[in-house]
Amino acid sequence: MPMSASVVCNNILTRAFQENIPVSPMKLQKLMYFVSCEYVKATGKDLLSENFGVWQYGPVLPSLYDEFKSFHDQPITKYATDADGVPYAINEDTAPHLTASITRVWNAFKGMEESHCPKSPTETAPPGLPHLISGAPPFLLMT
Repeated sequence: MPMSASVVCNNILTRAFQENIPVSPMKLQKLMYFVSCEYVKATGKDLLSENFGVWQYGPVLPSLYDEFKSFHDQPITKYATDADGVPYAINEDTAPHLTASITRVWNAFKGMEESHCPKSPTETAPPGLPHLISGAPPFLLMT
């Protein structure tokens, strides 16, 4: 069953807060995209109940953009919350594929700065493509 982006992102933010590694909204979006890719590769199922939008600097989950836009390019210092202001996260002991996907992506990218790669798929996509990326993206950067 697909999960809420705000709940999954809190699992990533937990790692960031525990390891004292800054994560800006843009970095979080990229981490979420790669975690989603890894999850689809492992399970063949969508991780998230929301689609990524194709924005200028990469895939974006609109709900997370709205949640964290006040941080601009600064590190996020709070968890995403539901409508009642309560933060939730997935119990990773009960979600081994999610845990493995987050761990693999986190370990690969936690120390990297955000960058906009020239000739990336979002910059070179031909005009007229749909502006949504489903849970199974057309390209996977991690093997």
